Amino acid sequence: MKKSNHPIDKSKLEDLYKRYHTKAFLQEDPIQFVHQYKFSIKDQEVVAFIVSTLAFGQRKVMNPFIGQVLSHLGSKPYKAVYDFVIKDTSQLESLCYRFIKGIDLINLIYRLHMVLKTYDSLEALFVEGYKETESIKSAVTHFIETLSRISIPEEWAYKTIHRDRNFKFLLASPSRGSACKRFHLFLRWMVRKDNVDLGIWKKIPKKALLIPVDTHVARVSKALNLTERKTPDWKMAEEITSNLRILDGKDPVKYDLALFGLGVSDHSL
Repeated sequence: MKKSNHPIDKSKLEDLYKRYHTKAFLQEDPIQFVHQYKFSIKDQEVVAFIVSTLAFGQRKVMNPFIGQVLSHLGSKPYKAVYDFVIKDTSQLESLCYRFIKGIDLINLIYRLHMVLKTYDSLEALFVEGYKETESIKSAVTHFIETLSRISIPEEWAYKTIHRDRNFKFLLASPSRGSACKRFHLFLRWMVRKDNVDLGIWKKIPKKALLIPVDTHVARVSKALNLTERKTPDWKMAEEITSNLRILDGKDPVKYDLALFGLGVSDHSL
């Protein structure tokens, strides 16, 4: 796609931010599931991570699948994950969404279970990686590597032998150059606070966040000269965010949905 030379229209992005960051937006976006647990921050955190990790593909198929996964965790998902017993998984094992199978879900939830047993919250693990360098990249890498090092019990390990590629897809890492779109989405939900984002993490500043880069955001960002990179990778996320900080140095990622909305609605860009 040929790059446009028109400047960034901050007022247009601000208008789009106001349009999308409303409660009406929750009706279709996967974050709707997180808002259903408004009486428990611990439940919201666990649900947000699971939902964001599974947030890929078409919403009309993705959202029902996420609903199925959450239904197996019941009304108290934090407790369900904290008390997770890997032998009680027959219903989870039967689920399937595209190339993600039930065993991949069990693999993920068991690792989250072990993190909660050790840290009590996902925030504590993330902050552990962030506080050393105050780097989102270091914190995400630390988080993913910690989950990756957890060993699956022997009686289930043989089922995950050929699923490593799927696990790496679900938990993409900066160390592999990934843009880590879904992890940045999770962080946006956790750190920012408005009608859409929950803002339940208090130890990570909004200005440190990076934009979640998907195909829509990448295309629009190229058109708006927010990036010169061709591949939607970690460096593209850094470059786009750096340019958005010119518009709002304290909260650059507020424009995520604005860029996404432009990508969906304006195909001339």
